[in-house]
Amino acid sequence: MSFFSRLFKRSGPEDYEQILSTLAADVQTRQTRLAEIRLRERRTTLHFTLGTILIWFAYVGLWYTRTLPQTWRESGLGKAAVLVGPILILFARRMMQIWYSWKGGREERTLMAVLKKQRTKIEEIKQKTNYYSTRNLIEKYDESPPSSTPNATPLRRRNVAASVPPTPLTLQTPSSQQYSATPNRQTEPSVLQLSPIPQPIQATRKQWYDKLADAILGDDESSESVAASRYALICQKCFAHNGLVKESQWEDTQYICPKCGFFNPSARSKKQSTSRTPSPPDTHFNGYLTDLVFD
Repeated sequence: MSFFSRLFKRSGPEDYEQILSTLAADVQTRQTRLAEIRLRERRTTLHFTLGTILIWFAYVGLWYTRTLPQTWRESGLGKAAVLVGPILILFARRMMQIWYSWKGGREERTLMAVLKKQRTKIEEIKQKTNYYSTRNLIEKYDESPPSSTPNATPLRRRNVAASVPPTPLTLQTPSSQQYSATPNRQTEPSVLQLSPIPQPIQATRKQWYDKLADAILGDDESSESVAASRYALICQKCFAHNGLVKESQWEDTQYICPKCGFFNPSARSKKQSTSRTPSPPDTHFNGYLTDLVFD
């Protein structure tokens, strides 16, 4: 009997918070793993390059000072190691980068699949809980003044998610409440509220060899520290995002928006044009002087 009762028993409502929190944790894990792969690639490449170059320099020094045995110095393999050594080092370094790129690309594709699944699940939950219809009703009958939300997009992107602890996802399904069009109503129907889930990635602190890698190999464009020190180019007409620039180049950057064709002057030129514009005369003060003269 218990088997049939479990078989025909209606399944309870889905735990939306548990589902979305699981997906969010999976996304955060994938992002952390991808960042670790990128960092491991730079460290491994740096260690391999420095180690093999030092070994090659030591071998060339021993070969040049005739410290090596004469049979080895005069052999073709010994001479080839001096000439072909840097080429082999660069080839091995390139193969290592290709392998890490393949590994990071596979992890990135998995991350994109999880993000797509998360967006699909959120949309499914909105449809099941009548999120859109409830929101339209609130917008239609709610006479309270809307909260002012700034539309300006910040130019500088900072990584503030790392300092904010993750907040749990709160879900409220619409209940059977009465909708009133009077302005003095005290209660409002609850809607599906998806609080934003910060997905912080614990940034690994750079060591001395990471700074040395930045000096030799250049800055890693995919790192969060580099992205946080860049300025966003926002079109003044259509407010479209047109990429990032370095902090030292932001004041002199001027561009044409590829979406609307509007020319965005640089911040320096706008400051200069503002300083050159003469201030309008004070009409009230001039009228007061005129009255004094004629009186």
